[in-house]
Parts: sequence; C-alpha cells; structure tokens
Amino acid sequence: MRFSLVRLAIQRPVTMGMLFLVGMVLGVISFTKIPLQLLPSGFTRSRITIRISYPNLAPQEIVDKILEPLEGAMFTIKGIYQIKSIASPNRIRLQLTFREGIDLSMVYGEIQDRIERTRSLLPADLKSKNIRIIKHSTDEIPVAALAIAYPKELMGLDRLINIHIRDKINRIPGVANVEVFGISDYAIFVDLNYQKVKSSGVGVYRLIQELRSASVTIPSGYAYSGGKKLYIRVLSRVNNLQEIRNLAITKHIPLKKMATVKMAMPAPPFLATLEGKPAILVLVYKESDANTVDVCRKIESFAETADIPNHKPHLIFSQGIFIQNSLENLESTALWGGFFAILILLLFLRRLSLTLLIGLAVPTSLVFTLVIMYFVGQSLNIISLMGIMLAIGMLVDNSVVVVESIAREWEQGKPPKEAALRGGNTVALAITTATLTTAVVFLPFFLIESSFRFWLVEMGLPICISLLTSLFVALLFIPLGTILFLRRPPQNMASKGSKITESYLFLLDKTLNHPFEATLIVILISFSFWIPFKWLPRTDRVEGHAS
Repeated sequence: MRFSLVRLAIQRPVTMGMLFLVGMVLGVISFTKIPLQLLPSGFTRSRITIRISYPNLAPQEIVDKILEPLEGAMFTIKGIYQIKSIASPNRIRLQLTFREGIDLSMVYGEIQDRIERTRSLLPADLKSKNIRIIKHSTDEIPVAALAIAYPKELMGLDRLINIHIRDKINRIPGVANVEVFGISDYAIFVDLNYQKVKSSGVGVYRLIQELRSASVTIPSGYAYSGGKKLYIRVLSRVNNLQEIRNLAITKHIPLKKMATVKMAMPAPPFLATLEGKPAILVLVYKESDANTVDVCRKIESFAETADIPNHKPHLIFSQGIFIQNSLENLESTALWGGFFAILILLLFLRRLSLTLLIGLAVPTSLVFTLVIMYFVGQSLNIISLMGIMLAIGMLVDNSVVVVESIAREWEQGKPPKEAALRGGNTVALAITTATLTTAVVFLPFFLIESSFRFWLVEMGLPICISLLTSLFVALLFIPLGTILFLRRPPQNMASKGSKITESYLFLLDKTLNHPFEATLIVILISFSFWIPFKWLPRTDRVEGHAS
C-alpha cells in the first residue's frame, strides 16, 4: 500500500486538528513578529559612492589635491569596473562600479584601507567625518523624514536640534541612526580690508598665520610632581570675539584696524524649505531587524507630541504609511477575491457548506505561508506582498478539484469517509503535478546572474510557498472537512448545472467533428494578440543629468 496524504489525514483526524491549531497559533505569532518593511533588506547594488566635503577649495584644486590621489588608490581594488568622479566647489563625489558577484562587504573594507593609505597625500586638515562611504543598499534608505522650520540667524539652533530632536529620536527603540541636514554651527568670519592690510605692510599670508597661531594647543612634554607624571600643554586660545578683534597682528596694529570680525551662520551645504521658511531635514534610519511600521508609528507619535516652542517637527515621509497601504490593499484583494471565488463556487456547487469549506482554503493557505516566510527569514514588503496577491487567485484551484472529486464519489452512494478517501486519492497525483509544474516555473529566478535576481526571488518565493501550502491544505484538511460537512443525503449536483454541461458538450462535439476549423480559429486568436503591440508607440531610451 503506497503512502497517501489523504489516507493519513482521514485516519488521524485528531493529529490533523492539532496541526491546524498549531498552524493558526504560529500564524498569529508570525504575523506579530515578521518584519514589515517597504523594501526587502539585503539588496546591495554593485556600486559604492564616496562623498568628501572640503571647504575653501576650487574644483581644480580639489582635483589636484584630493581627487587624483584617491582615484589612483581606488583603481588598485580588485573587481573595479568603472570610476566616475565629480568635483565641485567644496565637495567631491566618486562613484565606484564593480563587476557582478563581487562581495561589497570586503570591498567596503578595502576602500577604507585605501583612503587611510593615501592620508599622507591628502590635505592635513581633511577630517574623517568629512569622508562618507555609501553602499547603495535597501537597508540604508531612511524610514522617515522630518522637517523643522526655523527663523534665520537663530543662535544655538544646532544645540537645540541635537538635544530636543536628534537625541530623543535616537532613544526610540529600533532607531539606528539620525542624520540632520540644513543646519550649520555659528562661525567667526574675518572680512579683510585689502587696502588697510596693504598699507600696514602685513601680507595676507602672515595675517592668516597669526590667526592660526592665536588658537593652538601644543604638547610640551611632561614633569614629575609628588611621584606623579604630569603632561604639560601650552594653551594659546582666544575665547571671544573681542579677543580676536584686539589680536595684535603687528606691534601696534590690532586685527580690528584692518578687518571686520563678526559671528554669523554660514550658508549650509544643504538647503531645505518648509512653507517658504528655511528648514532642517532630519532623516531617520532603523535597525536591520526592527519592524518598520512600529518604528514609524513611534516617530509619528514623537512628531505629534514634541514640545519645542516655534520648532514643531513635521513628518514629511514615512515608510510605515506605504506599508500600511500595501497591507490594506492585500486585505482588500483577499476579501474581494474570496467573495467572487465563493460566489462562483456557490453557483456551480449549489451547496453552501462545501463552498465555505473551499473558501476557507485561502486564509488557511495564507496563514501557513506566513509561518514559513517568517521561519525562513523573509519579511512582508511591497515585493513579497505583490507575489502573495498574484497567488491568491490560485489558492482555491487544488481545493476545488478535490472537493469536486469527493462530491462525485459521494453522489454515487459511497459513505462520506470512503468518498473522501477515494475522491482525494483520485486527483492527488494530478493536482500535485499541476502545482509543482506551476512552482517550477519560478526556478530560473534563483539561477539568474544579475542584480534583478534579488527582486525576482523576493516575489517568486512567496508564490511558490503559497502554492505548496495550498496543495497540502487540499490534501490534508479538505478531505477531512468534507467528512464533517457531507452528512445529508446526496443530491445530484450535475443536474443543477445541466445547462452549462450541455453547452460544454455541444462545443466539445463541434470541435472534435471539425478539427481543421477549430485549429484555424485557435491560430487566428493567437495571432490576434500581436495586433495591439503593432500600434503601441515606440520610445527611445533617453538619459539625462541635471545639476
């Protein structure tokens, strides 16, 4: 006697009941634990960008002092395919493109190593914080963005934003990093009067050197006192604007005689406006394993309750909203799809109990799909939800075939248990073959050597999982359910659909009796699908850059 899932389900009803309950409980747990994201995590393009900000240099100076040494170092990295660089006033952008299949985690470390090796060739005052290495990954997309309008020339704005915005958002569970753009700390500006500098006999270079030497801290060795070793530093630092104005450039000429010294906020490198006012942009990044929807809800709650006078943060972007809309669309699709499926089934089966039994196959299959996705490390995102929505219409196919086969055996006078066993076994091989044939279509997605493979797998895997779970639901739970529902004396369901059956038999008879004409009609219909494509407008691929 060969193994049969249908026989196993019928002979072990308690086991199947426990399996169903365990699946439902795990489904509830999985739904609360599975990550909800806008895009699936883990995708990394074969491209890394290096951004460097360095003030007070013209583009050509940037090329000579920074860009050329870095480009030479980057070309020594294995797997490099192309380097594009852009030099503009005060900033540089290097875009490194690598060949497919390169491990960008290793490349990231090599880039850091090459930058450190070229440190001796770069300007001495180029700080590490001004060099940013960016991997183009879905994990580095901000989950939320806030904007805060502020009046111009507001003292202490950077401290206010750090204390009341950045630090508080950083303390939200699940937040990994917070970036602030559009804010600049106050700086001291020295505007030289060239005529006065020239008449004083002091060169501009000497004046700059005097300013630099006026604010230094120099280590000067160490001394022993009371058995302790004390390090000595010589401090020469100005503390306020007045000291800078009175700084003696020559013996009798202070700085204020040849320059205007003032404190002001420099123009920020990033400009943003909110309702016509200057604004600060705050980008929030989440931890890789955090739930995007939960993090976005907490950020939204913070934005609504933040008590900062005249600096109300406004939430201008949130991934959580997009994810919630996708989940609502999935729910709507499942409800409407289930409604129409049940309506059509009721029209043909004419038995509400069997129709509801088949209708329950859809949510049951989705619950088991969710459990498997959670345990294999998948997340719910717009790509996986798209795959699930595409599969919803196919989840009832196997159950319909099994129920129809069992109902036919039952109408022939067999008891419910025997009808379920014989009907299920009759179509088990057929629906298994059909399901595996449909699922194997997505196998090439896993073999593609391209960056598109990631997205295709993210969409195809939920489809395959849902199809396989619908097969097991049809072979395990549907036969057992029919035993519970098939209690009343059998009625001839075929007679109720006799008009549809007669129409089908009439069409089949005409097709078999006129094979040449039928084949010709099929060919004409097939070629007719090419006609609309002929009239579609053709477009050329156009690329452009604006700056």
